[in-house]
Amino acid sequence: MKSPFLALRNAIILYSIGFTVSAILFIVHYSSREHIHTLRHMSYVYSGKCDDPYPLSYTMSLYKPLDEYKRVQFIFYKKTKMAIAVDICQRNGWTLRKTIHTREELKSQLQRKNVFSIVFTSSKELSNPYINKLLNRTNVLVSALPNAYLFSGAKREQHITFQRYLKRYDCSIHELKFMPVSFLMDFAQECKAFFKYMRLNRDLSEWVLKKSQGYGGDGVTIMSNKTAIKRMFNSCPSHGQYIMQEYIRDIILLNGRKFDIRALFIIANSRPYMLFYHEGYLRVVMKQFYESGGREVHLTNTHVQSQEPNFDPNDHFWSFKKLQSYLDVHYPENDEYVLSHLIPYIKKVAKFIVKSGIGLMNGDDIINGFQLLGLDFMISNDWHIWFIEANNYPLWPKGGWITQFSTKMGEDLFDLAISIRQRPEEFLRMHIYKMYKSWQLIWREDPPNCEEDYNPCNSLQQSN
Repeated sequence: MKSPFLALRNAIILYSIGFTVSAILFIVHYSSREHIHTLRHMSYVYSGKCDDPYPLSYTMSLYKPLDEYKRVQFIFYKKTKMAIAVDICQRNGWTLRKTIHTREELKSQLQRKNVFSIVFTSSKELSNPYINKLLNRTNVLVSALPNAYLFSGAKREQHITFQRYLKRYDCSIHELKFMPVSFLMDFAQECKAFFKYMRLNRDLSEWVLKKSQGYGGDGVTIMSNKTAIKRMFNSCPSHGQYIMQEYIRDIILLNGRKFDIRALFIIANSRPYMLFYHEGYLRVVMKQFYESGGREVHLTNTHVQSQEPNFDPNDHFWSFKKLQSYLDVHYPENDEYVLSHLIPYIKKVAKFIVKSGIGLMNGDDIINGFQLLGLDFMISNDWHIWFIEANNYPLWPKGGWITQFSTKMGEDLFDLAISIRQRPEEFLRMHIYKMYKSWQLIWREDPPNCEEDYNPCNSLQQSN
């Protein structure tokens, strides 16, 4: 007589075999009709055609409408409060918390029941696993993505990220000339290459010395004395993290004054990555330009210019529309330059920057993060557009007309970042170049096996 335990074991084995066979047959049958791709936590049921891969499900937990929470609170974690963000907070009736500096304080605030938290912090803070886990919840919106500073923060890391990405396509920053020629002085090979380049290009009399970590013009020096440069870097590599960047000469001036262009972008989501563009503004120097002038003549940063006695925000900040009006009068041959040439190229650079950093951001770690980017550009006399650097915590300027601009931009930014998590399919079906309020979708990450044929060595070329 068979043992009842032996009979039970045999029954379980037979059942398991039958279930496994059935599952395999089901998968084979299902796969014959359609392919299933998973883009991180985004589930696609995909017909096999790459032109319209609409998702049927979104596996991250969705945000509830904000009015279902007892309170919405705005928290600055290890970041200085920004006036415009505070204004937006007050206009929406959100609770403003003091700047929090410790993990314990942050944890205490995030554990409040029925409270939605908007946390302003930096991408570097998210590299801490504890902070990362603490913020990774569906009642929190975080103003950063992990490691975004590697392509939009520290100047040294930006340079390394861009060079490595371009090397995959067999070109370089120097060859493309979309950025000024730059050298990392703490790398022996690049430090030596700088002095060789300086010897071969004796007509280049001025260089821009930048600290890798700098904000608002801090650590930026215009150097024209070659002897002083050699004395500062008497051996290679340098002891500190410095960048020597070629000074852009023969630039377009506005009423005899130097300016740069700040364009705004947001990586609004990381599953998949979605990049939106927002019109930016110009920062115009208060004094007339002359080559032997000091920092206040050469540096367009608002922090530097605001120290001038005659500082006027309405004269310092120009809109893109005002730039085009100026060009229409002084350079009538460049009709529609801003819309037809400047903005399209700015978008190409932004797309390149984000694509270069996708492998570094670890977007899976933060389901509720967004990243605001400020990209700076200049225009030379031959109408060549130069990308200067990216900023992952750009100033929201205030004063005069720019206050209303920043407030509208910020309100629409928060609306976009929250809505994309409340109604994900609406945004995943959104066509490229479609607007969401004042933000325009310019790029969305493709599903697996459907990546676009992209080559930055071609995309970043300029015809001028």
